[in-house]
Amino acid sequence: MDNYLFAESAIAGRLAKALEPDKVPVECIGSTDDIAASRHRYPCVYVLYAGDEVSETSAGRGEASRADQFWVASVCSANAGTLASGAAAREEAGKIFMKVLKALQGFEIASGRALTRVSCPLPVTYENGHMFMAAQFKLSIDVQGGL
Repeated sequence: MDNYLFAESAIAGRLAKALEPDKVPVECIGSTDDIAASRHRYPCVYVLYAGDEVSETSAGRGEASRADQFWVASVCSANAGTLASGAAAREEAGKIFMKVLKALQGFEIASGRALTRVSCPLPVTYENGHMFMAAQFKLSIDVQGGL
């Protein structure tokens, strides 16, 4: 493995294929701040690397480790049809969100390494016709030290 964030393109590609019939674009972003800055694109799914947690380190010199990477897929929708209640935006986001879950849960990115859904720290929000829902997934990877 030459790129620690190798999963990003695989996740985005899988989502693009799943959402292509609905013409929902998929974009990779660097932070949650980028979602707020991109409010002009609706509906859309944003893929975001959310950090990692080292789960194992080898004994001795610590030349090998296993890390759990966290990836977020954030569904963003906008529908002013029912602005006060947000029902239309929720309905649109809910349908896209289900397709995201079906596409990513259990998706094998690397040999024997698949995405598993975990609790997402990002809240569901609705504001002025804009709905944001996110799902977080974990991918365990092994890193071997040495050149």
